[in-house]
Amino acid sequence: MDKAYIESFFRTLKYCPRYPSGGFESVEIARQWMQGFMHWYNHEHQHSKISFVTPAQRHTGQDVAILARRKALYAAAKTTH
Repeated sequence: MDKAYIESFFRTLKYCPRYPSGGFESVEIARQWMQGFMHWYNHEHQHSKISFVTPAQRHTGQDVAILARRKALYAAAKTTH
């Protein structure tokens, strides 16, 4: 794994508002929290480095349609204003 990638991921993890400031009570609780975080990270969090789509959308190819709709919307707004 690329060091820059994991450092970026860790920063997102560390600064997540839901990250427990006092740590985790047990390894099991930490694992459960990480499972929820990974779902959020891959399916809800829009990443700036991949044009504000989720990793899941990029992985499945859904980003192509999303970005095309976004481009058309911006073009229409530009002609209106």
